[in-house]
Amino acid sequence: MASGESAVTMTLPEALSHEVVQALKADPRAVAVRERTANFYNLTDRMLDLFDDVPLAAVVRYSWIVRAAEISVLARRTGEDGNAAVGNSGPLGEEFLRGLDEWERKLFRVAHDARKDVKEWMERGAKV
Repeated sequence: MASGESAVTMTLPEALSHEVVQALKADPRAVAVRERTANFYNLTDRMLDLFDDVPLAAVVRYSWIVRAAEISVLARRTGEDGNAAVGNSGPLGEEFLRGLDEWERKLFRVAHDARKDVKEWMERGAKV
């Protein structure tokens, strides 16, 4: 082994492959991150601890922001019964929701519950 060479080579997991990163750059909403791994952002966080990959961090940050905004919109539009088709989110919204990783699913639940709570609060206030 020549000086300056590492005895260990590490590569990013398939969930963070070049193709996945390019797809996230193109349209983060079009990538079903759950199909890559159920804990996509957790995995990404761990990998960024190991790899000092600033461009990857920027793509993941941008993806989180875009996807979180979409999650917020869909949480507002989702019906009381949890059916994503209610309220005009339609089949594309349903497909997007199926592709959410665990952090995103928690975000959706919080946003959806908050919408319901505000609606109930407003209705109680209107009756007083």
